[in-house]
Amino acid sequence: MSATTEYALRFLLYLAASGGTAKSYDISREMGIPRDFLIVIAQPLRAAGVVESVAGRNGGYRLARDPGEVSFAEVRELVSKGRGGHARAVEPAAGAAALASRAVASFSAAAASFERGATLASMLSDATEHRGAAAAEPPSRRKGGL
Repeated sequence: MSATTEYALRFLLYLAASGGTAKSYDISREMGIPRDFLIVIAQPLRAAGVVESVAGRNGGYRLARDPGEVSFAEVRELVSKGRGGHARAVEPAAGAAALASRAVASFSAAAASFERGATLASMLSDATEHRGAAAAEPPSRRKGGL
């Protein structure tokens, strides 16, 4: 999986877990995504109606669609257009980003057989099952994000 796809999934999983609007600074910090790259990744996702950007002091990004409607395959296709889709190393993740990375890794291992059916909701559900009750809280309400 390309770094771009993993970062996009981290971004979207964060939004799905938060259930609201999140600032790019917070997403970048908690998910281990360079902020400038996060903004680049958000562009095709916004254009496709997957996320919305909200202007203003309390603005940021939020999901524009239900997490159950956004598939792994769709995200991969949207963010890899024009990028060649080359796999490359992703910086080791810690904290909330590590949880997102584990969620992404568990789904990417079998991507060929299920990626069309794997949604943000199913990925988040799988990650939270392994984390316990604390994962039910949105990232903004607990330390460590996802």
